[in-house]
Amino acid sequence: DNLVYIAQLYDQLKEEYGFDEEKVFLLGFSQGVAMAFRFASVGHILPRGVIACGGDLPPDVNDKLGTIDRYPVLVVHGTQDETVKPVKSEECIAALTKHNFKVDQHFFVGAHEIPEDVVAEINAWIDARLAE
Repeated sequence: DNLVYIAQLYDQLKEEYGFDEEKVFLLGFSQGVAMAFRFASVGHILPRGVIACGGDLPPDVNDKLGTIDRYPVLVVHGTQDETVKPVKSEECIAALTKHNFKVDQHFFVGAHEIPEDVVAEINAWIDARLAE
């Protein structure tokens, strides 16, 4: 099970590096977005935020949104993405907003990618969450 693996990896990294669990962000790209949302929704950790880049909200997480702890979300998507259509991120934003998640969005002119200037936007979003 992928979630068991990610939980074990998280625990091992925490033991080895001793990071502050209140400063953990989850970032997923493409199919990794589903994994980031799934890991955030199982309760092993409460992330400081989830960054969803060029992916969508998986149906199993969508079904749980009303029952899980809320965390901030940044949705990032290229407007010319042919691999995962931008409408998937729009649907994700609508579902999260409906369940009172704080959602920010960054749509950029581009395809299925995370350009360097978008990385800077993600970094600024993380910094703003850490300052809260």
